[in-house]
Amino acid sequence: MKDKASKRILVGLTGGPGVGKSEAAKVLAAYGAGVISADKIGHSILDTNAKVRAKIKKMFGQSAFDSNGRPNREFIGRRVFADSELLAEFNAVVHPELLRLLKKELNMVAESGKKIIVVDAALIFEWCIADWFDIILVIDAAREIRIKRLMKNGLTRSQAVARIGCQMPQKDKKGLADYLITNNGGINNLKTKIAGFVKLLKKKHCQLK
Repeated sequence: MKDKASKRILVGLTGGPGVGKSEAAKVLAAYGAGVISADKIGHSILDTNAKVRAKIKKMFGQSAFDSNGRPNREFIGRRVFADSELLAEFNAVVHPELLRLLKKELNMVAESGKKIIVVDAALIFEWCIADWFDIILVIDAAREIRIKRLMKNGLTRSQAVARIGCQMPQKDKKGLADYLITNNGGINNLKTKIAGFVKLLKKKHCQLK
């Protein structure tokens, strides 16, 4: 995936639930980066892919979709994050198509002229796609802060803890990072830290010329 001749920097943006990864992606987009969200691709698959939808319905029953055929994400999330075997089964259905579309979109954005391209994806290491990127940016935050952020988004404390526990431990992701940002503060603090990262990327881009 990496191609220095393209003179573009491919960034893998990752981190566990509640670290503020999506906020970091928004800040990077404000700097002009092309941002691809793995979550959005996953949502589109559940919305439109007939084969995947049929398998999900078989797994969860009619409750997986509302009367208009829209995915009941709250119901699905509650089920899979409470059952590791069910989560693995769900991932086996969704993730192959997600990765195919992710790679396709990455190739398309790479032709757009953007100098910095960011893939916002929680499971970069779990999917073994770190080698797609020139640099891996890991966003980190204290565990209790992460839990509180997830609770603000509507999860109970036990659901937040379970969701955090379903991914690779944050300490392992930090150990694999090329660049680490700790996001324990507010948005202005995050913006300052992202500014430093963007400065590094611009320097790296100049080195490709």
